[in-house]
Amino acid sequence: MTPQETGSIEIYRQRIEELHNLPTVPVIATQLLEIISEDRASVKQLLPIIENDPSLAIKILRVANSAYYGLFKNIDSLQQAVVLIGLSDLYNLVLGFSVIKSFSQHMENSYTLDWNYFWGHCVAVGSIAQLIKTEYRLPMIGNPYALGLLHDIGKLVLFQIVRPEFMEALKIQEERKVSAVEAEMETIGMDHALAGALLAERWHLPDSVIVTMSHHHKIVPEESEYRGIISLITVADYLSHRMKKGFLNHYAEATDVITDAWNRLRAHYPQLGALTLEQLEQIVIEKMPPTEELLAVTRS
Repeated sequence: MTPQETGSIEIYRQRIEELHNLPTVPVIATQLLEIISEDRASVKQLLPIIENDPSLAIKILRVANSAYYGLFKNIDSLQQAVVLIGLSDLYNLVLGFSVIKSFSQHMENSYTLDWNYFWGHCVAVGSIAQLIKTEYRLPMIGNPYALGLLHDIGKLVLFQIVRPEFMEALKIQEERKVSAVEAEMETIGMDHALAGALLAERWHLPDSVIVTMSHHHKIVPEESEYRGIISLITVADYLSHRMKKGFLNHYAEATDVITDAWNRLRAHYPQLGALTLEQLEQIVIEKMPPTEELLAVTRS
């Protein structure tokens, strides 16, 4: 990275720090993190906090009962849902739901874009990632659905801090059929992946969230402990565009980053065997339930 690029990033970091009209980290997410960080955290400690937010409790129950967890029995209690999802994954889900709701309300009056396509893409990426993890029983750090929900939050940040340049980047994407990263780098000098990571740092979010945001369009270092989840989100992002569930455009090309992410997943998880990316796409198309209900749940 050149000194000029470093200087530009610091300027944007400062602008994000000084931006007052972005949502803050939801209080409930902070409360859950404090409990989960304790060595002896238990479900009984978490339940009262979640039960104080009926809307959130319903979302968690619906996700636990969705096809993405692969169960054949109905989960009818919040305690069962929390046990199924797990403590750390629960935090990521609550964080994802809370941030999406806050941003959704915040962007509601934006007449320049229909953000429903954006949220639909985020839900699709999370749903595809969760389906792949469940279908092939892939153990990994982080909740795929939650990280899929959050992976593109940087686009909302760019819309807030450099709106004219961001809108120009969207125009370039449509006209030239190039990737979001390429268009954003041309008009802004920073992409949405970095913008999201800078916001996540400001909010002191978990490393798994920060790294997934910043690297889902990059080749992940082999030594990264989050290479599994990042590669999964990268592949899910690509497949969502292939399935016409992208944001404003349907540009989808199997770049070196996509190929590396898929090869890394297959190398790291033997259960994927000789499965090709094309075969995976067909499996996802056949098995992924409609995402409209999850989108409604997420934004409610």
